[in-house]
Amino acid sequence: MLIDNEDFKKGVAIPYFKDLYRDLCAHSENKSKGVDRVSFLTYSKLPGLFGERLFSVMDFKDSGFVALKEFVHGMFKVYYSDTETKIKLIFDIYDFDRDYFISKEDVKLVLSHIPTNNVIEGAIPKEGLFTQEGGGGQVFVDRMQTQEEIYKLTDEIFEKQDKLDLEAFSRVITEVSSELFLSVMIVLQTYMPCSENINRYKQRYHKYISQEDAEEKKEKKSNEQIRLIASPKFMSKLSPISQMTLFDGKKEISVNPNSQRLLLSVAAEKIRKKSDVSEDSEATPTPKSPQLMAYDLRTSGDQI
Repeated sequence: MLIDNEDFKKGVAIPYFKDLYRDLCAHSENKSKGVDRVSFLTYSKLPGLFGERLFSVMDFKDSGFVALKEFVHGMFKVYYSDTETKIKLIFDIYDFDRDYFISKEDVKLVLSHIPTNNVIEGAIPKEGLFTQEGGGGQVFVDRMQTQEEIYKLTDEIFEKQDKLDLEAFSRVITEVSSELFLSVMIVLQTYMPCSENINRYKQRYHKYISQEDAEEKKEKKSNEQIRLIASPKFMSKLSPISQMTLFDGKKEISVNPNSQRLLLSVAAEKIRKKSDVSEDSEATPTPKSPQLMAYDLRTSGDQI
């Protein structure tokens, strides 16, 4: 797994993120302080409030700038970290006021900005065209159905609790349902322009490593512990499978083992084909996701 491969991290990932940082600094208001908010939001192309939230998480000093170390660490959390680190990252995105708790309203606000597929095409005029993403491109019926699913999800997750801390949030992701985690993680890993380059570097690295190295990694991996997270089961429009249909198979997400990623891709392809056949019929029900999504439990060792 690449998150533990020091050669890939030091020889590919870190130099790439440093180059990206320098490029963004060139457009920053104060180059000596780092990447500013406007430069990052312009580059990231994340829908809705996700760019703002990711920048705020990386700018933990509230300086209005992200320094090199903060930037590289933040990108590693998105692309090359273990499950625990990713769960903490998503929790921080929900935690607007940084009080180490998230509320129903925090979750509803974030999930409302996740783009979804329209199930009705041509029947109802689009509304909210002030933005093409984060809900603006959806027809009214789609937005209402999405909100209903979000409310149902938060009621199930929070039950009688007003807030969740990180421990409770992690328990929800691993034991109850993973929508709160996967839905946001997929947005972060697919919309940023650098995702395409990162996936290309990963593919090239896998292609050119020697067979001997591959066998050694395979033997090592067989003795490693895999962290399982719960199946997403409450929502259809914001489910990981539904989100993957937005990208027509052109993007990949960091899911392990590889068999789980393939299952998601196959399910997403089936939805796309059904949508093409029954475009004017009622919305096609989303197939059930694989029972468990597995993410690697190992530490990322991403200190620089």
